Amino acid sequence: PLLLFLDRHPGLSLARRYDVRRGLYHGAYGRASSCRVDCFKEGRLMLSQLNIFRFIAFVFVFGLHAPTWSSHVLNWSNAAALSVNFFFLLSGFLSGYKYEQKGAPVRLSFRDELGYLWQKLVKLYPIFLATNIVWLFIWRWQGGDIISVLSGVDHSLQLSWLKIFFANSLFLKSWLQDKWIFQFNAGMWFISTIFFLYVMRLPVLWVIDRLKRKNHGYLLISASGFLSLAGLLLYSYLIIQQGGTPGRLYVFPPARLFEYVFGLAIGVLACRTQSRVACQCFSKYWIVVDVLALVIWGGCIFSNAQGWDNRVLRWIIPNTFLILSFPWSSSVLKRVLSCPICVMLGELAMPCYFLHSIIIVVMGKCIAVSDDPYA
Repeated sequence: PLLLFLDRHPGLSLARRYDVRRGLYHGAYGRASSCRVDCFKEGRLMLSQLNIFRFIAFVFVFGLHAPTWSSHVLNWSNAAALSVNFFFLLSGFLSGYKYEQKGAPVRLSFRDELGYLWQKLVKLYPIFLATNIVWLFIWRWQGGDIISVLSGVDHSLQLSWLKIFFANSLFLKSWLQDKWIFQFNAGMWFISTIFFLYVMRLPVLWVIDRLKRKNHGYLLISASGFLSLAGLLLYSYLIIQQGGTPGRLYVFPPARLFEYVFGLAIGVLACRTQSRVACQCFSKYWIVVDVLALVIWGGCIFSNAQGWDNRVLRWIIPNTFLILSFPWSSSVLKRVLSCPICVMLGELAMPCYFLHSIIIVVMGKCIAVSDDPYA
């Protein structure tokens, strides 16, 4: 009853809940329960240490969008593709991990869905709207600024601009045709797609929860992860065979849903497995696996770019290996990546992503790199 109270009491922070849980576990079960408590603590540590990779992934995206300054360093196109894939996989992984850690059944509740989406809107929309307002003053389209377009006589051009602006403001940009996706605050297609995944989070978790409660539930969850990869391969193949554009392969929200579902499935399985083996002695020597995951990830960054039909082999598998290399580790590397500076940089990744295109445009104008406003 006390643990149930802790889970539902709104006045307790996560850290305070952990402290009280630790006392309850030790009080009820004695020293034999210390492994279970350490695993709970390790789960929190594992989630925090992945933050720094979010910031590294943002740096790669920034490098892609500023090719005039950074094209000589590495193949930013490949690094950015790997990074965007990492964002979507990590988003699903964290959702699945936290669901399994909480252990509560999932309800398909319209109220819960709206509450979750409202929290995301409150977090994202203020800075998103601010960047849109700034873009009104720095965007140039078809030879003119926004004021000249709206005050002109070309009504088709005005309607096109309004379509782009409102689709961007309503998180619908990634649903548009390719010629509109990369207009006006171009990088915000990512926010449009990730918000679609937020909408799908509760239905997907509900399905995962139903699978888990069946016989061999975790085996079914594993199968759902592999089916999502198969669906991604099939989707990519069909789009390419039909002469589909790149936007349909990496911007269109359903194309990213497969990655999110796969990440959610491995998050559930990682949490389930980590609670069983994280305290075993061999976890102390897991630093070899951590280093190997970083080497493979770095090798994919510096390799030649591949087509989007190869994303499972070239990007998803290295990202999955990187994410899964840490739950069972007790290495020094894990502790370093969980230091306050690394965690802080990871938390800054999303605000930096919102602002980076504005910085690129303003600096490009100041140093006269190019007439292209997004060069």
